[in-house]
Amino acid sequence: MGGGACKELHKGFLDCVHEAGYGTNKCGEQVVKVFNCMCSHPDYYKLMVAVMKYVEEHVLREHGAYVARKQAFMDECRRFL
Repeated sequence: MGGGACKELHKGFLDCVHEAGYGTNKCGEQVVKVFNCMCSHPDYYKLMVAVMKYVEEHVLREHGAYVARKQAFMDECRRFL
């Protein structure tokens, strides 16, 4: 992210994170701006966008599996109550 059209937006995001702290929700607007910028310049950021989309799909798939396991566990517990 050190180059390309989104360099300054990314720097702003990093500054926000360093200022607000890692794990904060205060930098969400900057994340959206960086991602939208990257999607607007696929020639430069194509690989990074592909990785981010893959991670998003994986997280959603794993979350769905977690919810299903949790529901099955709760259903099993209800049998004994």
